[in-house]
Amino acid sequence: MQLFYIFFCIQTTQRFFYGTSPGSEIEVTPMCNSTKQKIASTMHEMMIRKSFDKITVKNLMDVTNMNRQSFYYHFRDTRDVLMWICQERVFQPLATADLEFSEWIIHGLELLNQDRGFYLRGVSVSQTDFVREFIATAIFPKVKSILYPEVAHLGEHQTFAVDFLSNAIIDYYLRFLASHEPLNPADCRKKLRFLLAEVIHVNH
Repeated sequence: MQLFYIFFCIQTTQRFFYGTSPGSEIEVTPMCNSTKQKIASTMHEMMIRKSFDKITVKNLMDVTNMNRQSFYYHFRDTRDVLMWICQERVFQPLATADLEFSEWIIHGLELLNQDRGFYLRGVSVSQTDFVREFIATAIFPKVKSILYPEVAHLGEHQTFAVDFLSNAIIDYYLRFLASHEPLNPADCRKKLRFLLAEVIHVNH
């Protein structure tokens, strides 16, 4: 039974980080998911009290009363834990949100605003990882699905336009995190709708 559980955990981790071919996916077992969530929640709580570089795998295992083997079933290192939290709480929810374009961008701000200090610390730990994961998981696919039909007239420059706007959105999010200014959805909505309609000519 223990070997069966280990096998499921390893497969789940491989699927998350490396992907699997269609038909080869294995459902996450409740026990695996619970362990992963517990490690992530502990990391989140510890980052409120201390800087990321002071948190070790041993610290996490001591607090959760787990062994190191349990950690490595799910994560490669503490940075993976941090990125997984961002994936679960921001990147994936934004990726699956069914909203018009301007509202979708604002929804991203709202998700970040819910735990702004934590995500700002996450960016400071590894902005490269944060930006790469955010764009790949949520931003580029959504921008592409909405804008490709709208910018078909650009021909060979279509992909460039989508990539450019994707990077503009992530920069907008990063500036919001760093600004410490309160979120004003109404003001954001007004500016975004003007930009999309009058400058980019997208009716969203």
